[in-house]
Amino acid sequence: MPVPDLTLQQLRAVRTLAASGSFTKAAAAEHISPSVLSRRIKEVERLLRVRLFDRTTRQLDLTAAGHAFLLMT
Repeated sequence: MPVPDLTLQQLRAVRTLAASGSFTKAAAAEHISPSVLSRRIKEVERLLRVRLFDRTTRQLDLTAAGHAFLLMT
């Protein structure tokens, strides 16, 4: 399956979220709202057809696929 073309904004969103571990912190770093960041992440996951982050109300963790994706970018 071919890898979809992702925008620089989408790639930065994934990397920033993974580094910060928080939607609020990552959104502030990217100068966007947390809801915009969330939509970007969901769109990347939809395009890749894989979940990159496990989310709970209190915790955000990278999945194995998320780790692999970051190594590729």
